[in-house]
Amino acid sequence: MSNLMPSDYDLRTALIFCYHLKKNAAESHQMLVEAYSGNALRHAQCYRWFEKFQNGDFDVRNEERGRPA
Repeated sequence: MSNLMPSDYDLRTALIFCYHLKKNAAESHQMLVEAYSGNALRHAQCYRWFEKFQNGDFDVRNEERGRPA
């Protein structure tokens, strides 16, 4: 097994691949866990990204966040 530590961007890109294969968020999360164990996205994160994909938003870059007040 390799020592690859995928970035969140890499994992989100993999979710797009799963989405286009007609996998649902739960199936996709399980595939990430099988491949990357502790380095996978959390279950809730996968669901949030799948909601974005279903709304036609496939931009997986980090969103800019403002400085806390």
